[in-house]
Amino acid sequence: MILDQLARLTTYSALSPHLATAVKFIFECDLSSLGLGRINIDGENVYANNMAYDTKPADQTRWESHRRYIDIQIMIAGSEKMSVADVSSLSGMTPYEEERDVFFYDGTGLGSHHLITVNSGEFAIFFPHDGHMPMIMLDSPARVRKIVIKVAV
Repeated sequence: MILDQLARLTTYSALSPHLATAVKFIFECDLSSLGLGRINIDGENVYANNMAYDTKPADQTRWESHRRYIDIQIMIAGSEKMSVADVSSLSGMTPYEEERDVFFYDGTGLGSHHLITVNSGEFAIFFPHDGHMPMIMLDSPARVRKIVIKVAV
């Protein structure tokens, strides 16, 4: 997991060619003016889901992880908390949903997890071994805008 300022995202371009494609897209467009929904960037190698929603209490969210994609979760407006844990410490894994590239987990996990806050202008990168629970409210539910760039591993 990586948590950093959006201005420093180019630092991570060298991790993979697909990540470099995502970074190029991010800095060539005005993220706040993009329409909601799926945005095609480079076919199934790199695409984005642009969303707006209300954050909620942690007990109304769930753990997830991905097999084929890295998530770059960029906060466009607002703030939310996210829990992060190694998938080996999570329990109750659901069957893999191939089309959505997602596993879901029950409970809080068996090991330690970290709670991070991602504010507007910041991003978090989650790799396949990073279980993550996004959408958690800070003090009360609040509207956020977030773009999640899916980067093929």
